[in-house]
Amino acid sequence: MTRQSKVEYLEQDHPVDAETRGKILEISSASIDRIMCPVRRKHGSHGLGGTRPNLAIKIRNYFLP
Repeated sequence: MTRQSKVEYLEQDHPVDAETRGKILEISSASIDRIMCPVRRKHGSHGLGGTRPNLAIKIRNYFLP
């Protein structure tokens, strides 16, 4: 997914004016990371990996032929 399509997706719920849209398309990934660093520190890594082994599947597979 290109940055252009990501901005279009963002605009579906959050309208963005032309100036802001241009800045989003021009900014580098490294700059975005620097800007988002305090936000990531504040919220931690919550939501980055939610898949966990399911004990019910192991039990079910043990008892089923």
